Amino acid sequence: MNKESADFLYKNRGKYIDILFGNDDIEILINYSFISLFPNYYNLIPNTSYSLFGIDSRCLLEDLNDVESREKKVGVFEFPYFQGTIKHNYNRDSISILKDMSNKFPNPNISIRENKDLDVECSYIYDYGFLNINFNSKMINEIESISYKIYSSNNNIFPLFLGGDHTITYPIVKGINNSGYKSLRLLYFDAHLDISELEELHNGNVMKKLKESFSGDIELINFGARSPLFIEEYNTSRDLTKFTDIENLITYLKKNKNIPLYISIDLDYLDPVYNPGVTYPVPNGSTVNNLLEIIRKIFDLDVKVLGIDIVEYNSSNDLSLVGANTSAYLIYNLLKDMAKFYK
Repeated sequence: MNKESADFLYKNRGKYIDILFGNDDIEILINYSFISLFPNYYNLIPNTSYSLFGIDSRCLLEDLNDVESREKKVGVFEFPYFQGTIKHNYNRDSISILKDMSNKFPNPNISIRENKDLDVECSYIYDYGFLNINFNSKMINEIESISYKIYSSNNNIFPLFLGGDHTITYPIVKGINNSGYKSLRLLYFDAHLDISELEELHNGNVMKKLKESFSGDIELINFGARSPLFIEEYNTSRDLTKFTDIENLITYLKKNKNIPLYISIDLDYLDPVYNPGVTYPVPNGSTVNNLLEIIRKIFDLDVKVLGIDIVEYNSSNDLSLVGANTSAYLIYNLLKDMAKFYK
């Protein structure tokens, strides 16, 4: 294969290409997710050489069309949507900075299996790439479309969605809803309730908008809110289920365990001492180990967890990169826990 052909393929990686090379070349390019056998209806670009923690890259289109596969997978999806904030600026390179920090960690697939004290089956973790879109409405629509495809197809992917601001939770949950889930518990770890009265969808009213638009029954459960409420938010806040105690939360989740659960983690749930890299820091937050302990207890309940998102890392407020290191540590350990849970 000559350099011109290789450059062309790299620029069109993840997309449908109606060109024939040698069979060996095609097989290699497909395996490394440079090209797809199917038309790419999404701007989801595979991370062929720049994946999170160095995990293997996969093409979502290949897996969606591989109906015979029974392999269970934990999948990372990166949604760099930062237009859902009104008052503050985001650095669009925030996810890239997290990925750079992830290079300081070992590949979680390898570290799980090289732990001689751990005799447990677990799923493999794959990087499904990032959305490369600059238009707000199109990004929201494509996130919803990807979510719908994940949850409506039998492809055995347990997703971790990486934002971006908290607005991405809205199209993800809408995709879940439209795929056939008419009853859902949404547990969100957040220093704020995200129930602002502003009309336009943004990261400060995402939960209120989901409550209004969900077709069916959705229960919003907040853990860790500590930011003061504005006067107009008091009425809406009464419709939420709120917890600050771990055991009370776990006891509550044991009830009606048949209701699917989606988990959203806003990084401002953590104390800004440990993670200053958020847009709306609030003192007196939690630690990473505390958060991981709660997630593990939820997994132990044998509840049907549909997926998890991690949102609101903002490198603009993280000059020392302490927040990037804390966030990468959280993501790394969460991915390993997800791989052990989903098997």
